[in-house]
Amino acid sequence: VENLIAAAERFQPDLIVVDGFYLMRDGRSGQRSADWKQIGHISQDLKGMAQFCECPVVGTTQANRANAKEPSGDLDDLSFADGIGQDADIALRAFRGPNPTGRGASIMLVFSKSRETVIPPFVINANPGSDFSVQQTTVSIKQYLAEKAKMEESEAAAHGAGSAAAASAAKAKKQKPTKKRASPFRS
Repeated sequence: VENLIAAAERFQPDLIVVDGFYLMRDGRSGQRSADWKQIGHISQDLKGMAQFCECPVVGTTQANRANAKEPSGDLDDLSFADGIGQDADIALRAFRGPNPTGRGASIMLVFSKSRETVIPPFVINANPGSDFSVQQTTVSIKQYLAEKAKMEESEAAAHGAGSAAAASAAKAKKQKPTKKRASPFRS
């Protein structure tokens, strides 16, 4: 975190994004491990950095594997929730799923924690770089996750069919006799 503070003082960004802060080294112990205590130290240091630099800090982390099958949208869905929950002003989960319009994908944002306010889940378009407009302002998490599971099953089936077609094309290619070319090098 100390290195990030030095870089932030030098570049003075408007926003700092730490992708996978659970991979950072704890400045207090000098260790890089996936221990809730070290993650708590990193989380506290990032919070202090945000206050010192007067700049918002966004940190990403993994989902809790134990809750991956049945995500609830609660803070417990995050790995190291005990070490992160005290320091985060806002914690949110993003779930990719079907678009309510029927075209493409969408993202449901569920705010697991929001200090001093309540933000209900909502659905946005998932067209990277072009359209993140709001699609639904009221959404049932359970229903959205059920639709997400159906979408993933159909994508897996389509991917399986595509893989089978590619495998048969590769097999057909192997069966064709190939002409032996003359070597461009003289022996």
